[in-house]
Amino acid sequence: MTKLSTFHHSLKRTLVSAALLMSAVGAAHAQSSVTIYGRVDLGYQYSSKVANAAGKDIGSVSELANGGIRPSIFGFKGTEDLGGGLKAFFNLESHFDAGTGSTTSTFFRRQANVGLSGDWGTVTLGRQYTPAVLALLATDPRAIKEQFSALYTFALNQAGGGTNGNDLGIFAANAVSYAQDFGPVHIGALYGFGEQADKMKAGNFLSFGATYTGPVTVSAYYNEVKNTATSGPAEGAKSKQYGVGAAVPFSNFGLPALTVKGQFINSKQDALNDAIGGKESDTDTFALGLDYVWSPANTASISYYHSDNNKISKDKTGMLVLSNETALSKRTVIYVQTAIVDADKGSTYFTQSLLGPIGKLNPVLDKTNVMFGFGISHSF
Repeated sequence: MTKLSTFHHSLKRTLVSAALLMSAVGAAHAQSSVTIYGRVDLGYQYSSKVANAAGKDIGSVSELANGGIRPSIFGFKGTEDLGGGLKAFFNLESHFDAGTGSTTSTFFRRQANVGLSGDWGTVTLGRQYTPAVLALLATDPRAIKEQFSALYTFALNQAGGGTNGNDLGIFAANAVSYAQDFGPVHIGALYGFGEQADKMKAGNFLSFGATYTGPVTVSAYYNEVKNTATSGPAEGAKSKQYGVGAAVPFSNFGLPALTVKGQFINSKQDALNDAIGGKESDTDTFALGLDYVWSPANTASISYYHSDNNKISKDKTGMLVLSNETALSKRTVIYVQTAIVDADKGSTYFTQSLLGPIGKLNPVLDKTNVMFGFGISHSF
């Protein structure tokens, strides 16, 4: 064989090897994925009566409201197929005010986690949604919309903050969780480390959630948050919350496209463990709602919420919500919603939180307050 033939033969083998290597790399690359995702939700909102810090009626307010039905968020998530049914994943998620472009001080306030999943279940390490809030999502009449739902009642009747970074029962920091599906039943359990020297229980966080999804949906959850104090009268203080709910889609029984949802929440919190107002709470929240799909693109709903804090006299708030959502596509929804709110004269943020984030929506006590809004929510 001549030198030239030997060179050509060697070159051919090299090119074939390189092609096989590139093919293998391409196949490995195809088994991994990274996704950028998010949502922008903005709209007009009018409140007929707004109270200042002293509770005085200072008139109506109109605003460009962020997160009318869902928070504005963005994030990055990825998975890698490790073979044999085992996958690795990560999730980084933040939220922001789409009206101003501002973000919170904790950039990835919602999620910053990594984990493994397989036929045996899913283990997640880091900042993550709690199993409790995911169970609440399944049966809350308004599916824990950002405004006018049980979301902030769920949150503000629990301890939050502290060195462990647990965020009002919605997000857990420094946490490890396990989740698994057993047929139609999904369960989740989470432990958040308090990370206090010599005090393994100080600041820790327990969260459990279970959801059955069949002809009807049933959910239940429990949260327990310990105070971060390691000495003094606040040591050992904690808040506890549990909730149960159900959703009945009539369409599963050959009836019209109606779904009835009901939810009950009980929250107990002692004053030493309250990061907001330094008051005890023992709050019961009842909710009942009806969704009606009146066309393929339109869903109308009516919901009623009542929240009553047994620890504070006349700390009661009732709220009736009417809404309609129109799906322009799988990613874009326009919505209109009205809330009629009656906050008793002893009402505090424990029950007023039905309205949404504390701020411009503070109601005038012992009066009927009307909120109206419409907007657009686009996911990507």
